[in-house]
Amino acid sequence: RVADNQLFSYMEGNRALERLGRPKVELLSAGVWGWSRHPNYLGEITWWTSFALFSVAVGEWYMLGGTAFNTLVLSIVAGMTEERMLMNWTPKRAARYRKYAARTGCILPFRIL
Repeated sequence: RVADNQLFSYMEGNRALERLGRPKVELLSAGVWGWSRHPNYLGEITWWTSFALFSVAVGEWYMLGGTAFNTLVLSIVAGMTEERMLMNWTPKRAARYRKYAARTGCILPFRIL
């Protein structure tokens, strides 16, 4: 919910700037978006991981498989989404996003590789 509210505020702020004839903010990189490029996916993975760990605690270890599959799918979708965005953006905006991506984890709030 926090990520959605921050994204909504960013979008509304850009609409207001556009109405005033001022340049838009090209990239949301503040708040939770400064920790993760896909904070909603992080929330989803965290919820399913918590559920799976609880399931393991009560003897239903196979629930880890669903969580692993969900994590894999969300990771792939995140990469596909970013590729599509970069193809549709101006070179300047894409370059700015690549710099943001270099310092911000895709899903986890830290870089693995």
